[in-house]
Amino acid sequence: MKIEHQYIINKDTSCIIPAKEIEYDAIVGEGERLRYIRQTPFDIIKQSCIRYWSSYEGRRQAIIHHTGFKERVPIPINPKEGMISFPTHAIKHIDCCWLMFHHVLQYEPIKNDPKYKTLVTFTNRKTLKLDVSIRSFQSQMERAFEVRYRIERDLLNIEE
Repeated sequence: MKIEHQYIINKDTSCIIPAKEIEYDAIVGEGERLRYIRQTPFDIIKQSCIRYWSSYEGRRQAIIHHTGFKERVPIPINPKEGMISFPTHAIKHIDCCWLMFHHVLQYEPIKNDPKYKTLVTFTNRKTLKLDVSIRSFQSQMERAFEVRYRIERDLLNIEE
């Protein structure tokens, strides 16, 4: 297993999961493989925003301004490419994963499992079990959709 020091989100990134390991802090789902990174999921989000010409704080403030969302705010990592990420929990929560909206294919409740509540299937058919209620996950998907829709609408208006 190769452990990397840094990671920048790209079009193939589907999720960033907290690792809770000594050697690495995050597991990134990218295409068909997993990457092991020495950055926390939140640090990956922040560094990726900078890579795509903004800051996490700036993106967050823009989303709050345009949508009124104040908690678990979806973050457009690269708005021009439609790369919208969203947290599964509060960003300081130990189990907070970041999912990329454009890679979520479907999600459904998990029954008869006391630990996990939602099963997410990504566009590559890989799955992830989350300790998040289906209702909460649905809300995050709707928020991410709204952010993507508003950005695309505004970009289209600007380019006309």
